[in-house]
Amino acid sequence: MAATLSWFTTGIKLTMDSSNSQVAKLLMDGCNMGIQTLGETANRYGNADRKASALTQKIIRTEEELMKKLQEYL
Repeated sequence: MAATLSWFTTGIKLTMDSSNSQVAKLLMDGCNMGIQTLGETANRYGNADRKASALTQKIIRTEEELMKKLQEYL
């Protein structure tokens, strides 16, 4: 249900403004939500397998790098 609502909201926002800046903002919002969720989950499962923890940190770094690249479109 939440994914459907998010998809709908994104569609409306892009219908109203489909500029590069708006797309970058939406992508950055998604990256930020991913970073927060992964960080919270990593903290909750601090004793997780080392490979899983390393992968989590790699994904977080990738999301952060994407956000930096998207800033030029704002």
